[in-house]
Amino acid sequence: MTAPTAATADLTRPFGALQFITLGAAGNFAETNPQDRLIDMVHALVSPYRQGAVWVMNSATLARIRPER
Repeated sequence: MTAPTAATADLTRPFGALQFITLGAAGNFAETNPQDRLIDMVHALVSPYRQGAVWVMNSATLARIRPER
């Protein structure tokens, strides 16, 4: 994507800039409960956007964060 990003909240971020949310170590997920980062990310959204939130990721990423059964 070529859209600008910013770590600031909705009311202070420039119009058209995507919010950048830091939730963990770069390039990896936590060894235990890696799916918790996705839950944290959803709840970082303003409540009107949570209902329509979706994830787009490749199957290798899904396999990495999926809880073991």
